[in-house]
Amino acid sequence: MARKLFGKYGDVNLLRVIINNLGNFDGYVIVDNNIKIYIKDSAYKCYLNNKPIKLREVFKMLNDKNFYIEVYENSNDNNLTLNSYTSLVNLPDGVYKIIPKRFKKEFGYIKIFNKKIVYSAYITKNKVLTKNMALAKIKTLFAVSNILVEKVDEEILKKYDGYLFKVYSLNELISKIKSKGYKKAYGSLKDVLTEEPSLIEVGEGYIVSKAKKPIYAFYKDFDGNKALRYLKSLCIVEDIEFKIYPLDEEEYKAFSLFSKNRVIQ
Repeated sequence: MARKLFGKYGDVNLLRVIINNLGNFDGYVIVDNNIKIYIKDSAYKCYLNNKPIKLREVFKMLNDKNFYIEVYENSNDNNLTLNSYTSLVNLPDGVYKIIPKRFKKEFGYIKIFNKKIVYSAYITKNKVLTKNMALAKIKTLFAVSNILVEKVDEEILKKYDGYLFKVYSLNELISKIKSKGYKKAYGSLKDVLTEEPSLIEVGEGYIVSKAKKPIYAFYKDFDGNKALRYLKSLCIVEDIEFKIYPLDEEEYKAFSLFSKNRVIQ
């Protein structure tokens, strides 16, 4: 009986990543309930409403769309086998134990949040690696071994000092920053962008500024560039009172967890 590994919304690029990086895999992928892609090792068979279809036609049909992707494995064990670091960071948010197939006496733990590894620890016979040293080790493992991955309880993270980032939701992070106070500014948006890292409140949205450039932008559920365009237009039609909050290094780094909101220059 097949076991569901995960389900998530994405586009054709994410679907390609998932399919291409399922190493030694025996199972299938369901897309929006009507496309099923059977995978056995590196061989694919695709069906649309139970009728055969070529994989390239699936990609072509799904281009420029968002859809729900479900991955099922035909396996009696609790492990997913991955063969690339990209496939690892594309796992759903959660805590995972990782075991290299070639070195089964070694293991590690990672936590994934918004497609970033925010916690890493790696344990060998002689030492425990944590944070960036553990992450570097995990990245190099894929050159020599496939990796078994198993979702585990978050309680295990208390055993090691492995956090690379302090993990906040966006609301938690902004509330923490706003508790420190701000300075007011007026004029054009271009004039208030700061040299040092800052959070700029613009109406109901926010911009993270550094080196006098917008680095991240937030408005409703828009991505970074769309949010920035909206906030720029708001500044043209309204007289905005900007509130500027200074960011320390940890706070600025924490925004990297919200990659969807990064402004692509």
